[in-house]
Amino acid sequence: MGRLLSEAAKFVVNSIASLGLNVQSGSRFDLMYKTLHNPDGTSRDIKPDDPNFGVACEALRDITQLEYFFDVVDLSIESRELRSKVIRLINDTVLPQGSTTQSPGRDVQAELFVFAACRKAGLNPTFQEPDIVCLLDHQKIAVAVKRIKNLKQLVKRIREGASQIKKAGGCGIVFVDVVIAMNPRNYRAIARESDVVFGLKWMCLLRKVINGYHDLIQKSIKGKNVLAVILHDHWIRMDLNKHWGLETMTYRIPAKEIDSSLLSYLDIFSKKYLSAFPNLTKLTK
Repeated sequence: MGRLLSEAAKFVVNSIASLGLNVQSGSRFDLMYKTLHNPDGTSRDIKPDDPNFGVACEALRDITQLEYFFDVVDLSIESRELRSKVIRLINDTVLPQGSTTQSPGRDVQAELFVFAACRKAGLNPTFQEPDIVCLLDHQKIAVAVKRIKNLKQLVKRIREGASQIKKAGGCGIVFVDVVIAMNPRNYRAIARESDVVFGLKWMCLLRKVINGYHDLIQKSIKGKNVLAVILHDHWIRMDLNKHWGLETMTYRIPAKEIDSSLLSYLDIFSKKYLSAFPNLTKLTK
């Protein structure tokens, strides 16, 4: 981490290539790479009036998350499992609001981000059903990762993840990426306020939305050994210094009925997981 965004784009493309895969011309990563670089390979200075400024901003989300993943994961050890996932990763529209139906690339991207955070946190993740399995003090914790584009899908997808966790055995957590569900037109935030104030406003908004689904969520995970549902959101935002950057936020919904012997695992998992979040790249210095 800590690279300029143009350098991070080159790193991601090279990491994909190291798995024997090509970033095809016209694919989202190819378009992001070309937007961030001049024809001679040097970095471009992207201004808000640039016709591809939206692509550069979207790279803040996609490239930064994948830079984090490829920094954390040893490709030489895990290439067998990763290759099939990265094949899915490549093909998506350059802007997420352009994918109205299937978007396998960003679906697997959400999974890889959770995997990287679990690895960085020392939670010993492996790619297993339902999506990821972690080991915490010899306790197996199954992780199901979902990505939704509409809040109407929220309870259904959480229910699916909870059923997968029960089938996997042990206990688990359902992660849900709500980026497009919360912001379907993919607006960028120009927030003349501190990170703390922005985060609190986001938290209040999400809490207001989720409260309407709270009872249905609890019902959907009841009796399925789910410790909690954790929501992820990633906003592209201009900060007080007029820098464009990425704000990653989480919202935890603990299960109402948890075996008391498992409560400590949820707290430890949550603390470790959140402590592993990356320092996210800024678009401009």
